[in-house]
Amino acid sequence: MAQPIYPRQAGLSYTWLILSFCAIAAAAWSFKAGTVLENEELDAQRQQAEAEALVMLDLPDFAAEPTVQAKKDAFFGFLEPLAEAENARVARLRDEVEQWRADLDSGRALSAETLERLEVITARYYVSDDLATSDQIDELLIKVDTIPMSLILAQAANESAWGTSRFALVGNNLFGQWCFSVGCGVVPDSRPEGEVYEVRAFEHAGLSVRAYILNLNRHRSYADLRALRAERRAQGQAVTGLDLTPGLLAYSIRREEYVDELNAMIEFNDLLDLD
Repeated sequence: MAQPIYPRQAGLSYTWLILSFCAIAAAAWSFKAGTVLENEELDAQRQQAEAEALVMLDLPDFAAEPTVQAKKDAFFGFLEPLAEAENARVARLRDEVEQWRADLDSGRALSAETLERLEVITARYYVSDDLATSDQIDELLIKVDTIPMSLILAQAANESAWGTSRFALVGNNLFGQWCFSVGCGVVPDSRPEGEVYEVRAFEHAGLSVRAYILNLNRHRSYADLRALRAERRAQGQAVTGLDLTPGLLAYSIRREEYVDELNAMIEFNDLLDLD
């Protein structure tokens, strides 16, 4: 398989801009702390500062790129570090949930603080509060997990026309996500009469990435995707975008045709190398 097509040319400049901004944010956070921290704690705070900084970047003008390949490079180069940062956030949360599982397996009771934290996370990930604590944690271990980079990039490119769609330009929405309250987003020109949905608007593109990953991880429509991912995890196998696309039938009314299109985009653009 050929090497990934990015980041390079214009995409490389976007990547370095993002990483430079992250470094500045991390340095500012460390200065604000005012004390010398242990390496692990400092690293965790640096990563958090990077993730928060990334969501503040504006969407570039990808249509201004001189060639189709340059547009692809710029789009992937901009999006990949945003996706990496959000996946890193999810991975850190998963580590936390795994520690809760290990504590229970070892017979250690969870602290009151941990139980409060668990309540917040279960609500965020649509886990029933009627379940026993142990069952809640088991369900979180299915839901709180990363999304393969190849899938993120392919879906974003597909849903946003490589960052040039109306919904991307007006609402920073790279994944076609809907919302259902008046004024929450952009009204599609083709919306049928009587429908109330809008295409959700985000303040920054990184927030679109965050909402997309959370949506796949908690919405009932993507339970099959999560089951496929959990099965691969249980078998000790890597999880790729091609492994999970069959769980996205509900993402588009085109269903199998949509999944086939995503698979073709992943393969044509050599995105599996990133998984």
